[in-house]
Amino acid sequence: MANYISNEEPLSIPAEKAKQILNSLHEHVLYYDRDMKILWANLAALNSVEISLEKIKEKRCWSVWAQRKTPCDACPVILSMETGSLQCIEKTTPDGRSWLVKGYPLKDKHGNVIGGIETTLDITDRKKTEENLKITFDILNRSPAVGFMWKNAEGWPVIFVTPNVSKLFGYTSDEFISGKISYEKAIYPEDLSRVMEEVRTFSSDKERKEFKHKPYRILSKNGEVKWVLDSTTIDRNNDGDILYYKGIIENITDRIKTDQVIKESEEKYRNLFHHSNDGIFIHDLQGNIIDINQKAIDLLGYTEKEILSLKVHNLHPPEVLEKTKWAFDIDKKGKDSWRHRKAGADIVLIASTDKIAMIKDNDCESLDCLEKYFNGVDLVIAEGYNKENKPKIEIVRAATGKEPICLDDSKLIALVTDSDIVHKVPGFGLEEIDKLADFIERKYL
Repeated sequence: MANYISNEEPLSIPAEKAKQILNSLHEHVLYYDRDMKILWANLAALNSVEISLEKIKEKRCWSVWAQRKTPCDACPVILSMETGSLQCIEKTTPDGRSWLVKGYPLKDKHGNVIGGIETTLDITDRKKTEENLKITFDILNRSPAVGFMWKNAEGWPVIFVTPNVSKLFGYTSDEFISGKISYEKAIYPEDLSRVMEEVRTFSSDKERKEFKHKPYRILSKNGEVKWVLDSTTIDRNNDGDILYYKGIIENITDRIKTDQVIKESEEKYRNLFHHSNDGIFIHDLQGNIIDINQKAIDLLGYTEKEILSLKVHNLHPPEVLEKTKWAFDIDKKGKDSWRHRKAGADIVLIASTDKIAMIKDNDCESLDCLEKYFNGVDLVIAEGYNKENKPKIEIVRAATGKEPICLDDSKLIALVTDSDIVHKVPGFGLEEIDKLADFIERKYL
């Protein structure tokens, strides 16, 4: 049997040795005559149906494995004996497993087909892996992030890139992979030396497996300059030598532009604030002074440190305070309201011409306890209370360096942030106040 499987010079292998080799394979191997009767099967094939060779000899495979009375459709063994060439198919059995089935014609020394060989390999795990890779690739290709694989060589030749590269770079994946454009040439010239130095620095540490570049610019095919964030992993061999770099490139142009606008706006404000001919100070809702310009320092005669330790009402005489909103101070020690509370009053009401406040002991930490105070309103927005079982909107600022605390909370309905945080709820930028308000209105009003 082994002498005529190939068209090359016959190779003499003892029958027992041939059986030993075939029985060591994971694939099912079966030998048929021209009438598709089973003449021999290896152990893998026999074990798959828990039967001995003696019991299946002279039987046809479709009656043993498929419980059929006729051949299977497009049987590769029958086709191979008819065509005299290798035939191959993939099929799925009722139990959900996938198989790669190959049929080989067995020829005598004159080239006449005298039988057939079938090999069957279980490829279920491979098919699942291929499907998962296909899904992963599809998700990545639909995302704004671009996946690259670069060879560790001059110019960083691209050996793989996701097809969505054209959305960011303007160049197709073929243009990168063919070498028509190297990744080095796509980097903005003024940023190239810095990017190269970062690669050298991080790569010299043999313990390092990944690194992130500082944002740099690329030059797209149409000449447009874009900012990107590059997160790279390093593939090394057993000796620590670098073989490849793999990276995820994200377009952060809009974020950079927004940050620049905010920075310019802040600088303009600081210039106006500090160079104004009027004394200006800034305070919070409790009257704490949080900033002051030089003109106000000069006018008031205090040092900056002294003024920042004061409240607004400390800068006004009593007769002025009585006519201002700063006369409104909730339950301050020494005030009549404070004395009434200390004397045993359950409720104290404080009122001015434009404000009213009620002071009452509260021993409940739940928002539900406060519901009775909001009669006649459509919406209550509370700060804090992140442990409450209420709809939540979390705000995360990149500058704080803190991680979100409510991402896994089923009550989280939105995230407001300037960070690249992966989340499943609607997201808004820190400046997108109108969009956030519209979202709240649509959802609750």
